[in-house]
Amino acid sequence: MNHEPPEPPKPPEPPELPVPRDFRGELTRIWEADLFAIQGQEVTAGHVLIAVLVLAAGFVLARFLRNRVGAALASRIVPGRSRLNPTDRAIIEKATFFLVLVIAVDVALNLVGVRPSTLHFLAGGFAVGIGFGAKELFNNLISGIIVLVERPVKIGDIVQVDGEFGKVEDVGIRSIRIETAERLDVMLPNSVFLEQKVTNWTKHSRTVLEKVTVGIAYRSDIHQAMQVMVDAIQVEGVLSEPPPFVEFAEHGESALMFDAYFAVSLEQPIQRWQYQSRVNMALNDALRAANIEIAFPQLDVHVKEVGGGERSKPIALERPAS
Repeated sequence: MNHEPPEPPKPPEPPELPVPRDFRGELTRIWEADLFAIQGQEVTAGHVLIAVLVLAAGFVLARFLRNRVGAALASRIVPGRSRLNPTDRAIIEKATFFLVLVIAVDVALNLVGVRPSTLHFLAGGFAVGIGFGAKELFNNLISGIIVLVERPVKIGDIVQVDGEFGKVEDVGIRSIRIETAERLDVMLPNSVFLEQKVTNWTKHSRTVLEKVTVGIAYRSDIHQAMQVMVDAIQVEGVLSEPPPFVEFAEHGESALMFDAYFAVSLEQPIQRWQYQSRVNMALNDALRAANIEIAFPQLDVHVKEVGGGERSKPIALERPAS
């Protein structure tokens, strides 16, 4: 009897390995996926992504070139010797920024298939948007262009507008930034500078004429008082040309009123109050030293005696200044 040897056990089958995913193929499918169509041309996800990257790169490049151009122009601005002023520099900076940005937008639109003919429809929709909600924005943009071209104000001017008094620090497309005497930045829409009254204190010259008012007692010698005040006005910061002068303004209720005029060079808004304070202090000291009384509000009250005749006598009552 033949005995066959037992068959050896079969080795275990190796586990099935997962099939590697075709990431490149999936990315290609996503890249080429159609999102929408413009005038019969399909726009893919790849087109949109490239357009976004072009816009981002264009914005970064526009800011970089604007800063480099601004730095180059700043080194050429010499007060009193250069025809280029800070406002010209701001205009060139903004023109550089928007020119590069417009080119980047044009390239991005071409990548997604937007042709100039398509922009007519976008312009029509934009015009409708202006009529409904963007009127003020569009008004300020147009006003900004007019301000930059006509330059009723420029960077460095000291202006008074819409209840604000300060120095122009920046002239933008949409708004103008001024710094007040309290070191506060105030943003005013460009349309304000075209539609409201604007007082430009330093448009043609930094020299401005300031005024302080002082009242002296009625019994004072006005000729002596005027000479004392003219001499006292000449404090530090007051210019000799044009020379300071004093005018007899009016006969007030309780005092003879004088206006003292003096010229100063105004570089910062706060200097206006500083010069007025110095002159007021100098006038006060000089008038006191000359024994000229600085008047204060007074009242003469006459009291009639009832039943004792028509006699009356004045009673002087002093009323503190409000």
